[in-house]
This record gives sequence, structure tokens and C-alpha cells, in this order.
Amino acid sequence: MESYGLTPKRELSQTFLVDPKGVERLINGIKKVYRPNTKIVEIGGGMGYITEALAKNFPKVEVLEIDPAMIKILKVKTQNFASISLLKKDFRRYTSKEPYMLVGSIPFHLTSVFLKQFLWDAKNKPYALSLIIDRQYARTLMNPPPRSYRISVLAQTFGALEIVADIPKEMAYPQPNIIAAVINMVQEKKYNLPKNFWKIVHYHFDHFPTPEVESPKTMSIEQWIALCKSDERREKTCNSLLVSIGSSLITRH
Repeated sequence: MESYGLTPKRELSQTFLVDPKGVERLINGIKKVYRPNTKIVEIGGGMGYITEALAKNFPKVEVLEIDPAMIKILKVKTQNFASISLLKKDFRRYTSKEPYMLVGSIPFHLTSVFLKQFLWDAKNKPYALSLIIDRQYARTLMNPPPRSYRISVLAQTFGALEIVADIPKEMAYPQPNIIAAVINMVQEKKYNLPKNFWKIVHYHFDHFPTPEVESPKTMSIEQWIALCKSDERREKTCNSLLVSIGSSLITRH
């Protein structure tokens, strides 16, 4: 990076995977869940270390980058790869109508925002993700009760999770204060979530302890689903009572 006269921008949380062994670990993780001939979307092309490896291994890659200096470098490094499309776009504004897989090294402080967008908010969710994130955070995503956080519930209802490799801090520049990991997340229809699922989950995480849930971290997904169904039955009963009372009042008048 210094050869380009550049330094990492702290305001963008720029940390680059520069060790070829680390890049290989990510590529191997991607290959475990990649669907042939689908689009790969890289979050933050940066200096192009991961981008070049993606270009050599996959036929269609979109690279999102917001730093003009990085885009100039990426244009030079990828000019001979027809499979690469560079987009000057923040991941928070990205959408896709076709099947896609998300990959890349995610700024650690934006991991929750990133996952919320693509695992919950997005209309067309990725079929899989292969990401480099804080290893401890990756473990949190996989936590069972009694250490299941809201983000754990979100990740586990999305699909199957697997930590496939560690990324020691020495593999990145500048060196972060944490050990990272490659985590694969594959969309699965494992749970039939009730319509009120997230309304109930958010309510109890925001207001605990509640009469029904003393500690939401102790709740399994199956228990959340059962609680949602109980709430639906209670709501139907209340609505029936209101209708009955209303009809009675009308009759009296």
C-alpha cells in the first residue's frame, strides 16, 4: 500500500487481507458453498488481493468499493479480467435481482449492520455468505442458549453456519487487535417462522424480563416459535371476545 503512497483510512475501518494463505482460506471457504454460474459479490475490494483470487476462480464477480483511491488500484489490477465488474457503491445501498453470494472482509464495527441488512431486510437475500469477521463474533452467531443473542437468532434462522478457518492477525494490514475467522452461512428453510416471530423476539429482547421470558438469551428458536403461536392464539381469543362484546352492545341498543 505504501508503494501507492497511501495509508489505511481509519474512518473506513480499512484492514486488508494481504497474506496469500489467508486469501486461499477464504477462497476455499467460498468453494464449499458456491453454486456454479451464480454471481459473487465482494464487499470492499480494497487493494484487490481477494478480488484477483476471485477473478481467477469464479466466472462472475461484482466488487463493491467506496474509496476512490482503491477503485483506481482495482481498475488496474482487474483490467485483464472480463469476469470482474467494479461498482462504486456502499453495501448498504446494494440490491440484486438474481441469485448471488456475498464474500469479503467485513469492517468489524459494521458486522451487525451488514448482517441485519442482508439476512433480514433484503428482499432478495443471498443464498450464501463467506465472510471474514471477528472470530469471537462468529462464535456468538453460533451460540446456543443460554448465550443466544438477538443476532444469534437472526443468523441461525437464516440457515446453516460453519467457521471454516481462522485468520490470524498477522495475515492482515494494518494488524487488527483481534483474531478473525472465515464463516460460511448458507440459507436454509429449516424453520417455518410465524408472521409475528420477529415482533415477539424484538419485544422480549427490548423489555426483558417479561412475564413470559425472564432471559431471552436462554430461549431456543423452537421456544420462540412456540411463544409466537401462543401469542397468536391469545390475540385471536381477545379479538373474538371484542367482536362478541361489540355484537352484544349493538343488540342491546
